[in-house]
Formats: sequence, C-alpha cells, structure tokens
Amino acid sequence: MTLSLDPVSRDVRDEHDVLRDEQRVDPTLERAWVWAQKNKNNFFVKNELLYRRDKVLQQNVQQICLPVARRNEVCRLAHDMCHLGYKRTKEKLRLNFFWPGVMDMSSCRPMGASVTCLVILVSGARSRYWN
Repeated sequence: MTLSLDPVSRDVRDEHDVLRDEQRVDPTLERAWVWAQKNKNNFFVKNELLYRRDKVLQQNVQQICLPVARRNEVCRLAHDMCHLGYKRTKEKLRLNFFWPGVMDMSSCRPMGASVTCLVILVSGARSRYWN
C-alpha cells in the first residue's frame, strides 16, 4: 500500500497552515482572536483561520483576517487587478479581507500610484477607467 498526497492538496494545506500561523502570531490580530473565542464583534474561527462577518456593498461577507505580513501584497494585487482608485479598491478588498485599519488603508498608502494610474491621470483618460 502506498500513501501519497496529491502535490496540489499538500501545497494548499501547507499554505493554510502558514496563514494560520501568521494570523496567530500577528500582534495586530490578538484582540480579534480573543473576540472570536468569545463569539463577539463578528469575529469567528473557521477551519482554524480567523474571519470577520461584515456587510460590504450591501452584501453579507466573511472576511479573512489578514496578518501584517500579507497586507502590502494584497493591496498591490487588488490595485493592479483593476486600477479603480483608492475608494473602490478599498471596497473590493473589504469584500474578502479584514485587518485593523482596513478602513483607512494606511498600510496600503506607501505603495503609491502605479504607472498605469499615472498615465491615465496625466492623459486625462480617467473617466474611461473610473466610471
């Protein structure tokens, strides 16, 4: 009898464990873990991961609580996917993610404007992309 795990399943499981461990050691999520244990403030644990329930753009959502180590990358990816501007990018992020301060997105500001956004703004083509 041979026991083998599908490499894709193993990779997903490994990533799950890494995310779980990052959440648990992140000091910015400490209070959320306490609230989840007490079933307060819309925080809960599912599959060993920390989540928050919220309503975003009139949709009930379950947001994964994002550790500090992943926030800049998620902000960059969200922006690069659609170049929607600050407010719309924030709302798109909030459909899936939560972290303390996500509403002001202060952790996303250092990335600055992308080349695509700067070209759009300078060329005056903003209305085509943002409306």
